[in-house]
Amino acid sequence: LRMPPMNTDLGGWIEIHGDGTGSATTWTQGCVAVRNRVMDVLWEQVRVGTPVLIE
Repeated sequence: LRMPPMNTDLGGWIEIHGDGTGSATTWTQGCVAVRNRVMDVLWEQVRVGTPVLIE
C-alpha cells in the first residue's frame, strides 16, 4: 500500500473523521466520515498512521 503524494489530483489529505456538521451534502471532500461515537472508539484503539485500505 502506498499513500498518494499530497500534490496529486488523487489527494493526499484523505482522513477518517467524525460527522462534523452532519450536513447531507458532500462536505467531506473525499474523506471518510463516521459517527462521532465511532470516531471515539477508533481514536482509542487505532494508532495515528496505521495504514487503512478502503475498497
